[in-house]
Amino acid sequence: MATVAEPAEGAGTAAPATASQGGSGSSLVTTLLNGWKAAIDNAPTALADALGLWYAARAALQTVASGVAAAVSQDTINQALAKYTYVPLSPAAIGVAAVRNVVPDPTGATGKPPPEYPPAQFPSIDSHDIVAEAALSGMDLARLKVLLASTGESYGVIDALRLYNRYKGLWATEKNPDYTPGAPLYVAGTDLGPAWGIPLSEFDTVVARSDIRPEFVPDLLLLAKDSVTPADVVMMAVKEILDMPTATDLYAAVGGFPEQFPALVDAAGDAAGIEKAVALWMHGAITTSELTQILAMSRVNPRFYSLYTPLPSAAGPVVPGQAVDAAAPTTWETGWQIAANAKYLGAFEIGDLVKNGDITADVALQWLLQEGYPTDQAQTYASLGGKPSDAVKQQTEAMVLDEYAAGMYTQAQATAALTNMGYTAAAIPVILASAAARMSIAARNEAVNRVKAAYLRGNITSNQVAIDLAELNIPATAITAYLGAWGVELATPTGHLSPSEIGWFLERGFLTPAQATARWQAGGLSAPDAQLLLNRYPANSVHSSANPAPTA
Repeated sequence: MATVAEPAEGAGTAAPATASQGGSGSSLVTTLLNGWKAAIDNAPTALADALGLWYAARAALQTVASGVAAAVSQDTINQALAKYTYVPLSPAAIGVAAVRNVVPDPTGATGKPPPEYPPAQFPSIDSHDIVAEAALSGMDLARLKVLLASTGESYGVIDALRLYNRYKGLWATEKNPDYTPGAPLYVAGTDLGPAWGIPLSEFDTVVARSDIRPEFVPDLLLLAKDSVTPADVVMMAVKEILDMPTATDLYAAVGGFPEQFPALVDAAGDAAGIEKAVALWMHGAITTSELTQILAMSRVNPRFYSLYTPLPSAAGPVVPGQAVDAAAPTTWETGWQIAANAKYLGAFEIGDLVKNGDITADVALQWLLQEGYPTDQAQTYASLGGKPSDAVKQQTEAMVLDEYAAGMYTQAQATAALTNMGYTAAAIPVILASAAARMSIAARNEAVNRVKAAYLRGNITSNQVAIDLAELNIPATAITAYLGAWGVELATPTGHLSPSEIGWFLERGFLTPAQATARWQAGGLSAPDAQLLLNRYPANSVHSSANPAPTA
């Protein structure tokens, strides 16, 4: 194509026309004349280019004549553009609108929506579909499908990894439809992976729809399984599942800073029980510094530390986490107000104080009300007035008599104790005589039982029994009665072979079937049961060279 000749230098030196004089239209005329001259001077092909340039110049002159090109303000340009509004949507805009469900996609290239998917926001574009709209920009159906298929993105790759992990991990399990507390949540059955996850093929499709290059997909699959978290490693170190060097390496492997690991382990886990720690401190088993350290390791807010730590002493207030001056230590007396270990007298102890005259009934009433007792019960209990109850009196009497019977109290001491309890002088000798009689009877019965045991074991004869019982002041008629009863007991069998023992002897030929049956019946079995038991222990069934049958 011939080039348009530039005007000779110095030719046409007239000043450029202003916009009101024609502006760009005048420049087109000059260019047209120069091109026309070149076409005449060169070749016919250049003439065609010159004609095209002529028509362009003519259109420009018409625009200048109509005044539109002379409109230098944006408002004039906007009014000119508003005369032509039938501008088609660009193919890119069509693709976004279809993927976002703004307009329907009759091609199916955007993918199959789920059943509950809502209808498109607009049913058409100016009464035609997106295929016709794309054609207005010169795009055919095949190219439109490619455009629609490449528009939009997949969901996150990490989420896709989680779904793929479900697909692989939920195999051979099924939710138990009849789950009740204590029953297993899952039972063996249908594979749940397809229901709650995606297969590898769909995972690859998700990645393909993203901007990730395909050669990196194998790397992504390494994330399909989650490792332990840094917090899990700290817990395993605290519970001594792992030793510290191994736990430190694992903590670094899962993304933690190994330098921070010892401090995390030191801060993890539970502190010793605060109430128990306070009790140990009260007894001097742990120091105040150890007590405050336990508080710091607990979840108690520091504002409440004062309820657990000792009261100020000569060394000053105890500050959690700070060492206590050993030269002026606090003692348990300065810490009696510790909330976790505060103790109060019980109702029985308060009642004893009232009875002993140590406190008044009014003080007792106040303490009982502080313990939470109802007013009527507290008033009744506090008004006992120091009188011992009958139950206490009887219990004390029994204790005095037991000690008297054991020889711990003399008769004079026992008499004084019973007198202090309110017994009359006439009643006390009878009570003590009764206690002594009970003691004597108990001792004699114990001796008689020992004589009986020796006789039944064959250690002594009946003559020796009579002598021993006579020494215990047992009447002769009673001795005769004892010997008669003990003789019957001595002659009466008290034991029998068990059914299995009888069977053992039957199997080895020590008993005949008739003898074994008789012994089973003597032991309480019925005749049918004894006959039936013979089937379990066949006679002479265990003989061998090492265990021959006995000879007659």
